[in-house]
Parts: sequence; structure tokens; C-alpha cells
Amino acid sequence: AQPPLKELPLLAADKLKPLEVRFLDPTLNNKAFNTPYSASKTTLGPNEQLVLTQDLGDLTIIKTLTFYDDLHYDLKIAFKSPNN
Repeated sequence: AQPPLKELPLLAADKLKPLEVRFLDPTLNNKAFNTPYSASKTTLGPNEQLVLTQDLGDLTIIKTLTFYDDLHYDLKIAFKSPNN
């Protein structure tokens, strides 16, 4: 049996960024690149959810990932603004 993974290869620093969001507005896009996300957890077990939240002032991005035993995941992305 293989030892458990410490991180998903998909999310490693040298891999593609499947969760990256780009904006047409250059100011908002730059702010998104320079604003860190907060995470709901620091470690995950199988079949658990991780919520990543990025507060950009006029817009909040919420990415909810559910990870499964076989290493696939589901992703839900929500955008919230004070006007919603």
C-alpha cells in the first residue's frame, strides 16, 4: 500500500492553478492577485470540505471544495457583493 499523500499533486505550488479567477477590470484583477485567501481548515481528512474565502472589499469570493477518498474533488464558487 502507498503512504497517504501530504498534499494533492493537483494543488502543488508548481502545478496549474485550476482555482484561479481572473477579472476584466485590471484594478480588481490586481487586487485579487495580491489579497490572500482565508481557509476554514489547516488540515483535511477524506470526504471533508475546505472553504476558501477572499475578501476584495466590494466583492467576496467563496470557493468550497469537497475532497473524496479517491482524490477527486467537487468545487463550488460563489461571488458575493454588498449589493446582493
